[in-house]
Amino acid sequence: MNTDHIRLRVKEAVSLVSGITIDKIADDARFAEDLGLDSLSVIESLVVVEREFRLQPKGEDVEVQIKSIDEAVRLVQVQLSRKAG
Repeated sequence: MNTDHIRLRVKEAVSLVSGITIDKIADDARFAEDLGLDSLSVIESLVVVEREFRLQPKGEDVEVQIKSIDEAVRLVQVQLSRKAG
């Protein structure tokens, strides 16, 4: 799965939860500082992404603080590569 597709899906999840239109979400947007999301909205967005890609994060993934679109994309890429085996 390519990075652009993952990034679009992450942005769609953030848009769904926050009501911010996708075109207003920069590729490197930080959830709190740039988008004004609280921690619950970030978690809700990440849950939408996990469901979209059918991911099951491991313990070490849950501990990681995801603070931006870029970090969320990287986490999805790592989880997808693990899933692929």
